[in-house]
Amino acid sequence: MKLRITENSFRFRITSTELAQLQRSGLLECKTVALTAEDEENVLRFRISHRREARQSEFRLERLAVNFIISGSDLESLSNQNRESIYLEREWVDSQGQLKRSRAYVEKDRPKRSHQKSKE
Repeated sequence: MKLRITENSFRFRITSTELAQLQRSGLLECKTVALTAEDEENVLRFRISHRREARQSEFRLERLAVNFIISGSDLESLSNQNRESIYLEREWVDSQGQLKRSRAYVEKDRPKRSHQKSKE
């Protein structure tokens, strides 16, 4: 599983094997470890968990953890061969009256096709 973070956007990329694992066990979890200047380990955990009973998917950003909780209907939708991703979008107005948005995606990570030039 890969996690791509850009301004106000979190993209989880999962392979077909990982999608099958999520369907079976209800959990995908990875971590990235980085050392500080003081040689302390910081661990960033990112996970997708399945909650069958959830009415809708949700996204949670916690201290050193990024969590996407996928509902049963969204997991079923993502499992469809023709569906490439699911996403959440949240909007709010901040204390200065500015409209803010955040997005979280779970996308299928398809292998790139190799293009070989024919020899003539």
